[in-house]
Amino acid sequence: MALSVAALHAMTWYTGAGNNPWILLIGLAVGMPHGATDLLGKNSRWNLAAALFYGVGIAVLLLFWLMWPGWTLALFLVVSIVHFGTEDALSRQWSWLHAHESVVRGSLVVLLPSLFYREEVLELFFMVSGADWSAILAPKVITWGLNLWFVGLFTLFGHAATHWSSWERVLQTFLELGLLVIVFRILHPLEAFVVYFVAGHSLRTAIKLRQVLTANWVPVMTLTFATFGAAALYHLWMPVQIEMDARLIRTAFVALSLFAIPHALWRTWMIFKR
Repeated sequence: MALSVAALHAMTWYTGAGNNPWILLIGLAVGMPHGATDLLGKNSRWNLAAALFYGVGIAVLLLFWLMWPGWTLALFLVVSIVHFGTEDALSRQWSWLHAHESVVRGSLVVLLPSLFYREEVLELFFMVSGADWSAILAPKVITWGLNLWFVGLFTLFGHAATHWSSWERVLQTFLELGLLVIVFRILHPLEAFVVYFVAGHSLRTAIKLRQVLTANWVPVMTLTFATFGAAALYHLWMPVQIEMDARLIRTAFVALSLFAIPHALWRTWMIFKR
């Protein structure tokens, strides 16, 4: 993650901030393949139930982005908090500690950019949805959210310390959270999200799935870029008077949501079935 931060700093210093949309697109292309493993069957090439769920989900989400972009962005943020938190948490799933850790981890990814770079986030959300989020992300709302997050963070320390016999795991959790605070403080929100998504969330999951990804890299990459193809249709539909940076950023968010929301819902369902 530290190397990713350094590389992004060097790239933006050398090429200029206008390359943020390309950084976001490249980051998503690298980070998304782990989700494609949902569509691989255990005893066959494809998981037909997952493929049907993804197909319907992508079609519905494209419609939602066309009709209600503001609400779709809100849905994407909520699902992201739940998914990133539950997948990155180190505690045992379906325990109170897991729920506690998931809320702290997931909300950090959404809360910190709004705290450190509120104006940039408002501009970003306007590019993506065409809606003004200044009332939702009002300074008082962010302050209250931050206070609640700190309460959750400090109580998590005690909660984890009383349930985990290994202090190494407690230390790892808080070192990861501290590193993310630094990343979201020093980088532009788009860059910080790419660093987290690729070097944090996706890398952790890819390591767990490395054998599956290696054995099925052709269908995994095909499915990943197929999602970008669906987003490209949305990109072409957008009015041409929208600036190129805004169009690319909106395309990147749509591409991520088309895969990430079905992936998050499917993963949650699979965990629940266990």
